Amino acid sequence: MASFQPTPADVYDQLGVGAPPPGARPETLYLDMVKRTLCNLIYEDAALWAYGPDKQMEPLNRFDIQRRVVGQDVPVEAHTMVGWRRLTNIEACAKAVIDADVPGDFVEAGVLRGGSSIFMRAVLKAYGITDRRVFACDTFVPPAERQAPLLVLKLLSLLTRIPSRAWHLRLYRLVEKQQKNWPASADPSDEWVGLTMGMIRYAAKNRSLLQPRDRVSVQAVSSHFARYGLLDSQVVLLEGFFADTLPKARIESIALLRCDGDTYESTRSVLDAVYEKVSPGGYVIIDDYHSFDDCKRAVDEFRSEHSIADDIVPIDDSAVYWQKSATASR
Repeated sequence: MASFQPTPADVYDQLGVGAPPPGARPETLYLDMVKRTLCNLIYEDAALWAYGPDKQMEPLNRFDIQRRVVGQDVPVEAHTMVGWRRLTNIEACAKAVIDADVPGDFVEAGVLRGGSSIFMRAVLKAYGITDRRVFACDTFVPPAERQAPLLVLKLLSLLTRIPSRAWHLRLYRLVEKQQKNWPASADPSDEWVGLTMGMIRYAAKNRSLLQPRDRVSVQAVSSHFARYGLLDSQVVLLEGFFADTLPKARIESIALLRCDGDTYESTRSVLDAVYEKVSPGGYVIIDDYHSFDDCKRAVDEFRSEHSIADDIVPIDDSAVYWQKSATASR
């Protein structure tokens, strides 16, 4: 691994993550520090890998502040992968619904290590809000249950080199049957199948760079909340596929909904289950709208079917959001 070189202070200023403005209120300073800690700008931990221009995984093995700010890397230790800008968007949306007294809880579907959900709870803490909850929803499957033996990975990696879309789809279905992280896809895009082939090749070549420790189980994510002093009765962890957990969840209304399910089925199941509960004036954030065609297709289809015309606003090169102006038609 490359030797550590701290980022020059002026680079932080150039990327908009310099010191808070003079006279910033205590709650602003608190949330600023929580963001820095969640992204691990404090210790600048290296990244395991990053997405290349063609959305293929490539080893990084160093801290890259530009990628970290926009959430384009997978940190070794940081509790979030969404980056500074998307956390700042959560802060702005959460503050807006609090100021406007938009009713409802905060819901994140797809939490991984828990960082964005932790930040939602931090916002409620900063402003003394005690009558809203944060629902953190995921399968919470730990690494030990996900990783195939190295010999199997190497064999699969060789098979991904066969230049056949039909063959790649068979491999994708094989991987899909073995994993417990996302629901089966009826019609995965070539992009998603190709990304899976890239993940197989990466895992076979860089086994030592994969996450050896559990950072995503219910126990691990609960521990992450606790480290920030934010694990309490206002935090609800929903374990399982979104289509199974969200329809039964005791959520009356939602002020802030954040979808980070990546796939078509995961994204669509969230919107189908709870969009009608998003209060007028509430916000919907889609983390992977510009990252994965499958996610974008799910969102566009849902919006079209329900005549949703609210403007989609970009956050960065990946994520978008909109403010709900009216209840979706059923």
